Amino acid sequence: MRTATQVAAAGFLIFFAAACIKAKVAGAGNPGGLDVKVLAVNDGWHFVILNYGQQQGAKVNTELFVKRGDDQIAEVRISQVEPNTSIADVIAGTQANGIRPQPGDRATFPGS
Repeated sequence: MRTATQVAAAGFLIFFAAACIKAKVAGAGNPGGLDVKVLAVNDGWHFVILNYGQQQGAKVNTELFVKRGDDQIAEVRISQVEPNTSIADVIAGTQANGIRPQPGDRATFPGS
């Protein structure tokens, strides 16, 4: 369960991300041709906001790999879905040598 501060911070970031990005981004390597990107990162609460929401088929508990280039940075699990964005928690113990996700990193589906 999230605290009121987490919910408020997440709500603001979702609002900001949705205002900045309002369309699906076509790409390769993911189901449906989606190019999922990290839009924002909250290091304090260990979550990211993705440009992958309900309209693109996002579902709670979906796990994705966060990559920078060919390197896997972390694994995340979607915990909240909005129309065009989602919040995904960084799974403990999956960050590569302390490297943190950052805006612009790709999120890929297992097997893609």
